[in-house]
Amino acid sequence: MEQETAYVGMSRFVDVANPEPWTLPERETLLVLEGVARIDIKHGPTITLRAGDLASLPKGAVTTWHLTLPFKELWFFGRPYELAPR
Repeated sequence: MEQETAYVGMSRFVDVANPEPWTLPERETLLVLEGVARIDIKHGPTITLRAGDLASLPKGAVTTWHLTLPFKELWFFGRPYELAPR
């Protein structure tokens, strides 16, 4: 059986260079703990998340993050539940 993994972590940014596009390797679910993020999603909407906001972004989304600093998030990468072995 193929082993699947999930990743969870916390990131805090106090200094950010020019934002660059980033393609999500898996679905990302995040909770903003501090600051504001404006996330431009290629071929999709632009969303603005503030402290206390929770969002889920799809695998493969090309995103560009514009942060108001300091910015802190709790994030989780994992495969969709519906793909879990039964």
